[in-house]
Amino acid sequence: MSSMKVNGAPVVDRNGKLVGMIVKADIYRFLITPGHIEKCPVEWVMSKDVITVSVDEEVLTVARRLRKNNIIAVPVLEGDIVRGVISIEDILDFYIK
Repeated sequence: MSSMKVNGAPVVDRNGKLVGMIVKADIYRFLITPGHIEKCPVEWVMSKDVITVSVDEEVLTVARRLRKNNIIAVPVLEGDIVRGVISIEDILDFYIK
């Protein structure tokens, strides 16, 4: 994640359906707890209650949802399938252009 400059990523099953979200902070919190191992399933660390947006939502609505929930990015869904991730930086770039 660090080398790709990505803070978080959606976790999907084999059918592309969202099952969670993992961010660097989740990993750091997990690893600082004594007794945790370096290798573990993503499922142990990921957030399972994920805030999402739909592909047809307005950018301003998405920005408000990010702010309301104090998060920096959300998966974008079309039905149950993840189509992308939108971040605060994406929204800033949209309005700057």
